[in-house]
Amino acid sequence: MSAKVWVYALYQVTVVDGRSFTVVASSPAILVSQDTVLTTMGIRGPAREVDQSWMPATLDPARNIRLKSALTELLDRHLPGTIETMRLLQ
Repeated sequence: MSAKVWVYALYQVTVVDGRSFTVVASSPAILVSQDTVLTTMGIRGPAREVDQSWMPATLDPARNIRLKSALTELLDRHLPGTIETMRLLQ
């Protein structure tokens, strides 16, 4: 039995007023759909299951194009919803 491997993008978006330095809005990652939620070990956020071949051979993320593409895909899919829920453009 092989262990499950997940790629996940956990983030918090905070918008700060550049003059007063007050927080205008803040939101954790908003999920587009529950099918991409990593729920093991209590971690909640955009995630995608991958196989063992995705394990990096190096700790330099810039050299792992596959991993970089997967993270970019997660952000592209979930970040617009996160920003939209902050209701900054009304």
